[in-house]
Amino acid sequence: MGQNILQARQHFERAIEVDPSYARAHSGLSQTYMWEALEFPLPGESRTIAWTKAAEHAHRAVMLDGTDDEAHLILGFSYLYSSRCELAKKHIDQALMLNPNAADTLANATYVLTALGEAELAIECAQTALRLNPHRPDWYITYLSFALFTAHRYSDALAFRVRAPDVFIDSRFVEAAILAHSGRIEEAKHSASVAMAKLAATPGGALAIAERRVVELLLANNPYCRREDRDHFAGGMRRAGIPG
Repeated sequence: MGQNILQARQHFERAIEVDPSYARAHSGLSQTYMWEALEFPLPGESRTIAWTKAAEHAHRAVMLDGTDDEAHLILGFSYLYSSRCELAKKHIDQALMLNPNAADTLANATYVLTALGEAELAIECAQTALRLNPHRPDWYITYLSFALFTAHRYSDALAFRVRAPDVFIDSRFVEAAILAHSGRIEEAKHSASVAMAKLAATPGGALAIAERRVVELLLANNPYCRREDRDHFAGGMRRAGIPG
C-alpha cells in the first residue's frame, strides 16, 4: 500500500474540508491512519497518535451516519485494535446487517471475525464475498487465508496464501506460521527471512527487529481476542525462527 495511503488521506481531508458532515470521508480517513500504523509500521508515539486519529474519525463517521455499513465496519476495526472485542463484534454485526450483500464489507468482516475467535463464520463471509465479487482484489483471499490458518486448516490456508503472498507487510509472517505448523520448517524459515527483510525497511519494523520483539509486533498487528489463537500464531512464528 505504501504511499497510496498518504495520497488517499489527502483526498479524504479535502472532502471533509468541503463537507465536514460527509461520513464516508471520515471513515476513509480513519482507514488511512489505521493502515499507516499497521503497514509502515510506526514506532512508539507515532503509532499511538495514528490509532487515536483512526478511532476519532471512525466514531465521527458513525455519529454522522449510523446507517452506513462502512462507518460501522471501520469502528469495528478500531475497537478490535483497542482490545474492546465485544464492541468490535457489535459494530461488525451492525455493518453486516445494514449491507449483507456488500462484498467489501463481507471481506473486511472476515478479518475482524477471525480475530474475534469466529474463524468458521469468517470463512463463510469470505466465501460469500468471493462469490459476489469474482474480480476481487487480492486482500480478499489474504483475509480468507488468515481465517483458514486460524481454523487450523493449513493446506487450504497455504493454497490461498501463495496466490497473494505480499498484500500486507505481515503476509509472509502468516505464511511462515502456516508452513511451520504444517511441519515444513525449512520453507517456513525462508518465508520468515523474506518477511523480516520487508519489515526491516520500515522504522518501526527495524526497531522491533533490533529489540528482538518481532512476534510481539505481529501480535499487535493481528490482535486476536482469544489467548489460544494468539498462542497458535506466535508458536508458528517462533518455530519459523522469528524472534520475540
